[in-house]
Amino acid sequence: LKLISASSPGLMARPRLPDGVGMHRRTYEVQPKVGLVRAQVRPASRPSGISMPPPPKDLPLHMVEEILERMKQSEGTVSTNCSFGRNCKKPHCPKVHPYGREIQDRPQLLICAHGRRCKRQDCFYMHIEGRDLDDNPLLGICNRGRLCDNSTCAFRHPDGRDTDSRLHCNLCGGSGHLARDCYQNDGLCHNCGEAGHMKSNCPKLKCRSCDGVGHRIADCPQKRW
Repeated sequence: LKLISASSPGLMARPRLPDGVGMHRRTYEVQPKVGLVRAQVRPASRPSGISMPPPPKDLPLHMVEEILERMKQSEGTVSTNCSFGRNCKKPHCPKVHPYGREIQDRPQLLICAHGRRCKRQDCFYMHIEGRDLDDNPLLGICNRGRLCDNSTCAFRHPDGRDTDSRLHCNLCGGSGHLARDCYQNDGLCHNCGEAGHMKSNCPKLKCRSCDGVGHRIADCPQKRW
């Protein structure tokens, strides 16, 4: 018999299909020679032009003594336990802290970490060197103006906001502002009229459950339900 090759005239050449195994094998053989390009992960760097405030300084000795004395006078004015426990950082907190507070051991925790750059209107931390906001009140105005929709925004909005209609005041019951911006916020207790505490922490607050004084229904030791 005479063998006829695929290249003989009159016969159509059979197309050569790619060998998948061979292709994978060749790729595998070439890969070690070429190598893999791995993305090098670099540590996140701070954007240029942005600097962090310096670490807070220690409190002077006379300020530490004043804070501790203020805490001693306010402690236990209200017979309920503070929900913040040892993490409470309000020196004038009138509630009870049965396990003490961390600021008693480390008074420097009361220093604002932002220092003079702090722009929060109601910041209760201490600013030993003052604040730029105190020298220039314009720094406390929100840059977004009326477009600000952050309900917890710490900046002032002298022209109001477009979302004011959705704000509710827990002090006067009105709308369009928060309790911290309420015109009735004179710093006095709205239960007894004295300064230094709010109505919720008033030592003369009357309980509607047991008719006792100094606590609310939620904290009543003689709950009837």
